[in-house]
Amino acid sequence: MMQYYKIQIVTVDESARQAVGLASLSRFDKITFGETGGLAREIVAEHRVILVVSDLTVEVVQAIASEIASLDDFMIVLPGQERDEEILKHLILMGGRVVFGPSDTISSLSLSQTLQLLERVFYGNDTENEIAADHEDLYTVMDRGTLTEFHSETGSQIETVTTRVLNMPGRLSDVCGATILFDIEEDFSILEVSEAMEIVERLLPEESSILFQTRNDKAVKEEVGVTVLLSRSIDFQKELQEQIDRSESHLEKIAIIVDAYAKGEIDGEKADHLALRNDISTRDLRSMYDLVYTAPMRTRELLRTISEKEIPPLQKEEAVADELTEDMIDTDLIEEIVRAFGLPMDEIVEIIKLKREGKVIVDPVELPDAADKKYPELYLGRNGDVYIVGGADTFYRDPNGLTLADGNDLELYERDDLKFYVDKDLSKNEVESFVKAFASVMEKPQ
Repeated sequence: MMQYYKIQIVTVDESARQAVGLASLSRFDKITFGETGGLAREIVAEHRVILVVSDLTVEVVQAIASEIASLDDFMIVLPGQERDEEILKHLILMGGRVVFGPSDTISSLSLSQTLQLLERVFYGNDTENEIAADHEDLYTVMDRGTLTEFHSETGSQIETVTTRVLNMPGRLSDVCGATILFDIEEDFSILEVSEAMEIVERLLPEESSILFQTRNDKAVKEEVGVTVLLSRSIDFQKELQEQIDRSESHLEKIAIIVDAYAKGEIDGEKADHLALRNDISTRDLRSMYDLVYTAPMRTRELLRTISEKEIPPLQKEEAVADELTEDMIDTDLIEEIVRAFGLPMDEIVEIIKLKREGKVIVDPVELPDAADKKYPELYLGRNGDVYIVGGADTFYRDPNGLTLADGNDLELYERDDLKFYVDKDLSKNEVESFVKAFASVMEKPQ
């Protein structure tokens, strides 16, 4: 049984909108005219998304990264002229499938032709005896490569047209997947189609995945049309490997991989693969990343917290305790910071001990007087930027005067953009009513 996905077309700019209009699409489940800054609101749940972009700028890539990169299997259709490798690299690392239109025409026409082709590939012409592939197989073949491009040709002899269209892209050695679409008359010889298929299999790499489809086209008279969608594999790690090969020291090789990961040029899996290929311990990668990137960032954040006059002393001490517990900043450096700002090290050590015992330090939050009357049994506290709602038995004081709660007695509870912990024994309805009534008091800390 054929498997079909729900597919949504989303345009990102004005030229993309024009391209969709020119294409006169009718088979896709939904077409949305969106814009950067509001893409996430336009996406319909349970739909596979095809973004249409005429001008791939850094701003557009950033919008895609922040708004829809969490989607599975999103596709990006670009005009054939868009070949900025650095920008494409970021799109691919986000998990997008990049599809190029023809490069020998203007942007809107290139996009329009590509969308028309995709509609025919995904949905056919609704005629009998067509050879079709389901959507899952189409996505799988496209996913074999990193970029997909298409080429079309027409002529009277199917074998000649097939050979000619496969010569158009130049080299074929990096092709990992291909979808071949034959536009033929309904009574066209299946034997001739089979011979054309053999030509495709002979010219493409043996390990590539190939899908064949036919579309019965009444407009085709004494001619055949052949369209190929080629998914190519572009090795973005090649340049990195060349840098590693030129490096004379083991430490420099590690630094090259770590920097590439930090810049988003490769993901964690590719970083580990490069390390293992070059006899580098993945543990060494993580250690250098923490040393060069994580530790300085956390050190700056700790200094900002400690130096901020509006932050209570207890919160500053707890921030130091957290860093010492997680061991992400050099201990000697933390001790110098503590001395420089005059924080009590003995109290910080006590906080570390409490945290290891599962205790949560609570800063009580003052509520309006009306709270005592309407919710006499509920209390509100805060730990950093997380609120805690409990009853009379949830909070208690230790000998040092700290207000504490037992972390094992709390569970996470979320409402709108607020995140807080509540005592497990409290009624959810009671907590919800309490939070709703005092949402203004529970404004998220800066």
